[in-house]
Amino acid sequence: MDQCSNSLGQLLALEFGRRGLIEKQIKKTVHLLEERARLTLDLIARDFPAGTNWTNPEGGFYTWVTLPPGFDTAKLLSHCIEKARVAYVAGVAFYVGQEGNNQMRLCYSQPGLDDIARGIPRLAKALISSL
Repeated sequence: MDQCSNSLGQLLALEFGRRGLIEKQIKKTVHLLEERARLTLDLIARDFPAGTNWTNPEGGFYTWVTLPPGFDTAKLLSHCIEKARVAYVAGVAFYVGQEGNNQMRLCYSQPGLDDIARGIPRLAKALISSL
């Protein structure tokens, strides 16, 4: 029971649960996200500037990337969108102060494998060319 969704939506969710369809979808989604994360991390390792570090997510939708000193992800965002056609969230958005200048949250859940395979190398090239 909740106060926001309609009765039909609640009944559909209940039936999906009874039929085991939610668990089935979760397994498919986890597999898909694992593939996308693995490709993203492999390409970051291959293409990003030396000295870059990143998280190895155990789940979720993002990896946290720390570029070498000298990169300012907030200032570079428009450059990366224009040159690489890739967006990210600049690290400073996650801090109260001015930390995170050389960090970014990079999403791998939304783009498909082909988009990731094209986008990560383009992003790396745009970052490197900005120096």
